[in-house]
Amino acid sequence: MLAMAVTAVLIGAVPAHAAPGRVLVFHPDPAGHPEVAAGATAMSEIGRAAGLRVDDTTKASDFTGANLRNYRAVVFVLWGIVTLLI
Repeated sequence: MLAMAVTAVLIGAVPAHAAPGRVLVFHPDPAGHPEVAAGATAMSEIGRAAGLRVDDTTKASDFTGANLRNYRAVVFVLWGIVTLLI
């Protein structure tokens, strides 16, 4: 259900005539947290299926104003929680 909602939001966030949008998926190191790895993989697959470019990161240093301007949405995948910010 969450995957369908995220897909609908992401597809709606990109105008049909625009270049493919970009989504940043942020998560902690998945070592020892299989749910984080699964969530990050799922969000990447959903975004790509929607025709979006998906960048995956574990680095907090990617959260600068200059870098975030490149993204239409940011997805936070934490221990069992997925948060989408548009």
